[in-house]
Amino acid sequence: MHYRYIDISIELARRLLLLNNGDRLDSVKKLSEEFNVGRGTIQTALNRLIEDGALEIESFAQRGSYLKNINRTLLLKNAELEEIVGMLPITYSLLHQGLATGLHEAFENTDISILLAQLRGSKRRLKFLNSSKCDFIIISKMTWNNIKKDDTLTLLMDFGKQTNVSNHVLLVRNQFMNGFVEGMRVGIDSTSVDHAQLTHKEFANQNVEFIETSYGNTIDKLVTGEIDATIWDASISYLPESVSMLPLKQDEESSSANTIACLIGKKSNQALNQLLIEYINPYAVKNIQNLVLTKKKTPLF
Repeated sequence: MHYRYIDISIELARRLLLLNNGDRLDSVKKLSEEFNVGRGTIQTALNRLIEDGALEIESFAQRGSYLKNINRTLLLKNAELEEIVGMLPITYSLLHQGLATGLHEAFENTDISILLAQLRGSKRRLKFLNSSKCDFIIISKMTWNNIKKDDTLTLLMDFGKQTNVSNHVLLVRNQFMNGFVEGMRVGIDSTSVDHAQLTHKEFANQNVEFIETSYGNTIDKLVTGEIDATIWDASISYLPESVSMLPLKQDEESSSANTIACLIGKKSNQALNQLLIEYINPYAVKNIQNLVLTKKKTPLF
């Protein structure tokens, strides 16, 4: 049998991680109204934390209750937060490696460890978040603009321009370096909202054959001749001799949202989201990302 007070004790433990010894607690009445349960359920949830040794509370009648002592190790255990799981894009580029490094360092001096997994395709990362298989995901601002009407998700922060990709270019086999040719085969990764949207926009009203492929394999397929063109991050570290780089014909500024990395959580995870906002400083993460980009810091991912 599952008891409601257990869920509430987990949520309370996550909130209490943001407090320090001596901080005032919300009243049982206020918490019961917020969680829409009886005061007895709230008190049982608090008692569960107290009896486990996660915290000590001192009450002063009309002045309310205050935290006398917090055992953060036990509080983390009760909060089920010994580890926070984030889902990032595959770290093909130094940008993503730098972003992962910055996120790791955000939790370096905390009691919480962070696990960063990599998964190709923003659609797949969104599916993992919605099914609660991770606590947050990284997607581009362009993807967020397409799905923000989903009121179960929330944008917790963005890291600024050119933190997801620098900008995009068109990669083509050398025989197509003079531009579009009727019937050319274009690699597209439909698991990526951005790649699909940018590709369809670039080749709008043109007679091309779209070839479904993994973003990470598109350059190999250009070399082997399986496709003739694909859109790619301009910060590519190695360009094969048989492949040329061309500017996109579309207005780059209109696609600049694609260069912004965003951290997305579930609205229902209010306490966890607050922890992420508390611990992750977007400016500090971007600074670490820049150190990785300039080879002044070894990436950790």
